[in-house]
Amino acid sequence: MGHMALPRKNVDTDLQELFLRRGVHCHGDSNVKIHPSVRPLAREQVFVGGLGGEIGRAFLWRDTDTADLNVSTELLVTRFGLRRSDEAAAALDAWLT
Repeated sequence: MGHMALPRKNVDTDLQELFLRRGVHCHGDSNVKIHPSVRPLAREQVFVGGLGGEIGRAFLWRDTDTADLNVSTELLVTRFGLRRSDEAAAALDAWLT
């Protein structure tokens, strides 16, 4: 699948509060206001956002990492500190491919 543009959808303050409570106040910023914008991805796609490490801004990069680092499923699972799940690993493998 190629690039998909999603329209921005804002929520009212009640839904912002619900989002914060459901996530135990572990996240915030613009996600609180626009989280329905990515809902179409939940049905068919694996969505790897910034949660748990800010992949897009290289927050979890180590001093020893280089631009040619092989980003693998194992690397992502380890850096996120996740338990291994065959289903999640298969989805990550497909996403990385």
